[in-house]
Amino acid sequence: MNQCASLLAITICLLAFVNAYSQPGGGDPPGDPGGDPDVEGAVPDSIEFHALKDLYDSLGGVDWINKSGWPTTWPQSATAAEMASWFGITVVNGDISQIMLGGNNLRGRIPTSIGGLTQVIRLWMYSNQLEGPIPSTIGNITQLLTLQLHQNHLSGTIPSSLGTRPFGK
Repeated sequence: MNQCASLLAITICLLAFVNAYSQPGGGDPPGDPGGDPDVEGAVPDSIEFHALKDLYDSLGGVDWINKSGWPTTWPQSATAAEMASWFGITVVNGDISQIMLGGNNLRGRIPTSIGGLTQVIRLWMYSNQLEGPIPSTIGNITQLLTLQLHQNHLSGTIPSSLGTRPFGK
């Protein structure tokens, strides 16, 4: 699966840039971080909060190498601006746009709730101890340009939901 995951990351990156540059007025690469984390984005903060809490709980967050900013006692909710202060999380225009947790001792199965983070552009969880299948809900992340899951212990097939949607549009 490691070879498949590496090929998937490369394929997604290539498709994203081909699509971006083939659009009229294609210019700059997509996904440039910026914007205001204090505004409510396209995805409600409650969905983003619960997806990140599931990620933390499912992937052994208490044992992560860097968990700075992540709650030690979980509140009932958090705003996008608060989540932007958590290690590995980038918020742009009120939505989580990047999850960058490569090499951070994540252990376990990727939760299906990750699919609720539809505005994520970069999802990097490579070089960890992820196991089990890649959830099909990951295909719901409609803005996903880069997915890096290599150097893990994933099993099963690459979800068809990743191969049937237009990357980078």
